[in-house]
Amino acid sequence: AGVEASYRQDLWFVPSWLKVMQVWVIYTHLRVSGENDEDFVGFTPDILSFGVNYIRSRFSLRLTGAYQAETRKSYIQVVPGTSNEGFIPPRTYEYQAAATQYGVSAEYALAKRLSLYLNWSNVFAEDRRISRRAPDTPAYAQRSQRYVVPSYLMLGVRGRF
Repeated sequence: AGVEASYRQDLWFVPSWLKVMQVWVIYTHLRVSGENDEDFVGFTPDILSFGVNYIRSRFSLRLTGAYQAETRKSYIQVVPGTSNEGFIPPRTYEYQAAATQYGVSAEYALAKRLSLYLNWSNVFAEDRRISRRAPDTPAYAQRSQRYVVPSYLMLGVRGRF
């Protein structure tokens, strides 16, 4: 079961130079239930995307954000006869922690078919955090890792011929 809602609003009530701005938000919620609900891994139960667009005839600027709730990524399977047998409790999963990432994109038209652009993803270089736990694992015993996810900045010239 799930629900998705979106809203987009032009800012017609602000001063005239800001009337070309637009704000938007999209929210998605998913819920898995039933006999085999633990078989479903890799989907995010809550996602929130939002942004502000500023669009003129020769220039556009988009500021975006995306929140992703904690996601159950994979089941940790214990192979019988290995050193992990007896140490990893049943129903142990790997989880990706909730995170929010921000982005910026801009474009400036030099001519009808020639423009400069900028795309900047993960502006604040938000790292990805992964933890491993069973439902009854106390916080002090949860294994976790931090993956460095860099911020990418791309500048370029776009031509349409």
